[in-house]
Amino acid sequence: MSEFNRRKQSFSIPNLPLYLIIAYVIGYVIQLTTPELYQFLQFNPYEIFQGQIWRVVTWILVPPESLGIFTIIMLFLYYSLGRELEHTWGSERFTKYIFSGIIFTVIAAVVYNVQYERSRKGLKKYFSRLNKLERFYNGQKKKR
Repeated sequence: MSEFNRRKQSFSIPNLPLYLIIAYVIGYVIQLTTPELYQFLQFNPYEIFQGQIWRVVTWILVPPESLGIFTIIMLFLYYSLGRELEHTWGSERFTKYIFSGIIFTVIAAVVYNVQYERSRKGLKKYFSRLNKLERFYNGQKKKR
């Protein structure tokens, strides 16, 4: 087992919570200075399927809320909890935890979007048939 541990390559980003906070600050700066660019950073599965692949990565720059006192407190909380987790678990495990969360968020959003679009088309077809039935029934009612 120790030979396996020596051979495997470590994947860790030390001080990752600080980098995440910096990414949020960059997102706030973009949001305040160029809102039209900010729209291109947001995660939108429809636009990703249209070819805007960069959205899979750039949504990490999108900050949680508008900048205010509670957001600043939340960012300090993110940083302190992230540093403690990184210190407790180790940098490698914490990095894998964060990146697996990012990857599974992207997968869940894409699956949800596909299911949503499928159900939306089904509902559209259902209401179209219901509308035709209603028009048919109203036409029969007027003939009597």
